[in-house]
This record gives sequence, C-alpha cells and structure tokens, in this order.
Amino acid sequence: MKKKFLRPAAFLVLICMIITSLPSCAKKQSATDESGNQIDITQDDPNAGGDGQNNTDIGGQGQGSTGTPDNGGQSNTDSDSGSGGTGTSGNGQSSGSGSTGTQGGSTTTSPGTVTDSDNYEKVYDESKLVAPRIDIKTSTNQDITSKDISIACTVTVNGDGYFLDRASAQVRGRGNSTWQYSDKKPYKVTFDVKQDLFGLGAGRKWVLLANSFDITLLRNQLTFYLADQFGMEYTPKYKWVNVFINDQYKGVYLLTEQVQESDTRVTIDSSKTGEEDTGYLIEFDGLGDTGDFMYFTINDVPGVENNWLPQYKGIVKSPDDKECTFAQKEYIGSYVNQVNRAILTKNWSSIQKLIDVDSFVNGFLVNEIVLNNDMGWNMFLYKKKGGKLYFGPMWDFDQCCGNSTHGGITYEGWYAGTENLWFTALYSMPQFRTLVKNKFNEMLSVIEGLDTIIDETVAKYDRDITMNYIVWDTIGTEIWRSPPELVSLYSYEDHIDYLKTWLDNRIEWLKNNIT
Repeated sequence: MKKKFLRPAAFLVLICMIITSLPSCAKKQSATDESGNQIDITQDDPNAGGDGQNNTDIGGQGQGSTGTPDNGGQSNTDSDSGSGGTGTSGNGQSSGSGSTGTQGGSTTTSPGTVTDSDNYEKVYDESKLVAPRIDIKTSTNQDITSKDISIACTVTVNGDGYFLDRASAQVRGRGNSTWQYSDKKPYKVTFDVKQDLFGLGAGRKWVLLANSFDITLLRNQLTFYLADQFGMEYTPKYKWVNVFINDQYKGVYLLTEQVQESDTRVTIDSSKTGEEDTGYLIEFDGLGDTGDFMYFTINDVPGVENNWLPQYKGIVKSPDDKECTFAQKEYIGSYVNQVNRAILTKNWSSIQKLIDVDSFVNGFLVNEIVLNNDMGWNMFLYKKKGGKLYFGPMWDFDQCCGNSTHGGITYEGWYAGTENLWFTALYSMPQFRTLVKNKFNEMLSVIEGLDTIIDETVAKYDRDITMNYIVWDTIGTEIWRSPPELVSLYSYEDHIDYLKTWLDNRIEWLKNNIT
C-alpha cells in the first residue's frame, strides 16, 4: 500500500496537471459484457499492465493472501487474483441479487458516491473490493437517520461463498458517540427470520460497526481475536464487509453478532416463567441509559475508599424487557451487589464463591493489553442458571491502543481513561495477581503475534481499505477524542505503524510490570 492517500482536492489538481501536460493521455472508457463484467472499450496503452490492472490502484496490488482470523478465530484463504471482487454492473445499479455495481456515472455528491468531476474513475473501482458485499435497500430509498426508529428494508449478502437474496429486515442506526459525532454511521439490522451469515451463527439481530474513530479499522477485530484466543465464552464473531445502502457505497464495516442471549450467542437459559435463579445477561453501564429494560443500582459499600458513582446501573438484558419480572430484577441486583461487596472489601473466599475468577482474569488481561479507555465505563456480565457471575462478552474497543484523548496515547500504567473499581481491587490481591501472571505468560506467544495478524489483515483487505478512504476522507483530520499525535499522521500506513509500535511498547511494559 502506498504511503499516502490523497485528499480529494489534491487528487483533482494532480489529475488536471497530468491531463494538461500530457494531452495524449485519453481517459479510458468502460462498458459491460454479457455477463455484466466491466471491460475496456478504448485501446490499451501498449505499456499498460495486464489482467486486472487497467485502473490505477492507490491501495497497492491487493493480491490474494492467506486470511487472518476474520470470523472469530477461523482463518480464511483469500483467492482474489487481482482482477478482484464479484461481478460488476456497469450502470451503477446494484441488482437485488447482490451483484456489484460501478458508480462512475453517478452525479450525486452524497457521501458514498463519486462524481464525474472528481475524476476518481482511475482509482474508484468497486470490482476490486475483496471483502463480501452487503446491500441494504430501504423500502422507499429513504436514508437511515434514526437509531430509535427502524425502517423496512431488504438485505442482500454476497461473497466468500455465501449468498442471501433480498431478505426482509428492519434497519436503524446504533451506537452513542459514533452515531453522534461521525459521518460514517453504524447500523443495526434485524431480520424477519434468523440468518446464519457466513456461518457465524443464526440470529435475527446483527451489527455493522463503522469503526469511524479508528483509522486502522482493526482495534475491535484485534480485541475480539484476543478474547477468543484467551478462551472467553461468547466472544462476538465477526467478518469484514463492504456496505452499500440504496446502491451507495458506505465503506468497510465489521459485521458482528449482537450481544444477546440466544442458542448461538450467549447461552444462559434465562427463564420466561419468572424463575429467579436463572440465566441473566447484564450490561453494567456508566451512562445510566436504561431504556425500557429493568435495572438495578449499585449500592455503596461502607468503609471502602471508592464506590461506583450513582449513575452506574446494572441493566438486565436477559430476561428481556417484556419478560423480566420485578422479583427477577431484585434477585440479580442483590447477587451483583454481593459480588460488589466481596470485591471492594477484598474478601477472596467470597469472591471465589460468587464469580468465575478465570473469566475476570481473562477480561482484565484483554482490557489491559489494549488499554481500553472504557474499561471502567461499560462492561457486560452474565450469570448462568444456578451458577456464578462471569465477565463478558467483550464489546466496544475502537478507541483502545492509544487512540483516545480519554486515556491518552500512553502505553504505560493501568486502567486507561476510566478506572474499573473491580479490577483495581482484584489486582491488589496477591491471589488474583498470581493468576494474571500465569495466564499472561501462557498466552504470550499469542499476544506477541498481534503484529502478524495486523499485517495479514491489511494485506488481505488492502483494496477495501483504499476504497473506504476514497469515500471517507478522515485521515489527517480531527475525529472525536483524537489525540493530536494521531491527527498529525497523514497516511494509513502511518496509522498501522503507530498501532504496531504502541502494541509492542505496551506488551514490553506489561512484561516488566505483571508481577
């Protein structure tokens, strides 16, 4: 991949200079053959490259490579040869079957399209996309403008041997900061019927993470990968995809499971009949945004130095808002407050009886390796029927690894951004520290292999990343909570170098400080 992505204005000036100085350079024209494949209808330059290289690609060659674990720890082999992608439709319209359309003839200036005047046709080529394609078409082609109101749509999925044709669904926006502060929005899709997308597990609800605040697009994937390797139950499975909404390209997204109870996700067997000692999924949240869900408060523990702030709530996600009874809410609230009391008073005997300690060790380490700035702000917990309280599933890591002013770019110290009171108390106990040290040493080869995962993923999706930043010109711009050190980086490659260097430094610091 070349070192710099050109801004639109700079790129236009460059093209104009080339056209002015080299009048013999004719713009290539394209059409489609009977199969819908893009073909060149002008005479090729005799010195031009061969198959698949008629267009300039600022993202590099994008040759096929062995895929990284992009579906929750299972490796895929990418066989793209350079002529790339699925079939194309030259009129810029995506068919309901999910065939790829080229937008070179579009004249709209909405995000996700390329105008004639931009002269992007030499670099903007949807046929070169490698990741699978998801086409969302709303019922009347309306924009998705709300995260509270869902609108009817059809969803077509095509790529990596998987095909879904115009499945009925509902779509809405999702997220908090990303929805509010980013132009590239995240989405939630709810199918009318469960869909097993790419073999990730059947479910109706799916999330499309925009990763708008993470220029590398990798931080959520890396953390899910780590959590899975650490053996954390119910780590969301994921897939890199290209998203099109009403035929407009919206960029690279991470398709992932919704954190919820189901037979293929968080399997906790919650009761629908009001049974109290049943399975529970809880979101421990510092925003206090409880919506329609049952919730409980976290009581102060007398005699301890720090207690959770009053706005923290334990939101009962399962049993859900239509099924959870008051008695169930009181039961799980009482149980979590017992856990809180045991941890904050450092009662190791009670801690062992109430929580699955190994899951807390794993959750602590994964959060600390990437120095998650939200580790004390939001976390998921679950309790199996008749069992203990577990930490997880893991969620929301786009601003970890030195990617937020809320916590800074430091790779040193503990608990970036917001301190997690439970982790603070647990790590002060020698019994917990010993377990952390043993697990860290056991997983060191996996932790030190993160650079390889990064390199393999970037090599595999080089073309998709290029296209994403042709549409979303955010490299070198200030994004919400962007540290100045990252704003000053003006190429994708610089951001990758920063991430790898940060991780190398962080791992070295942990080696010297986990005692």
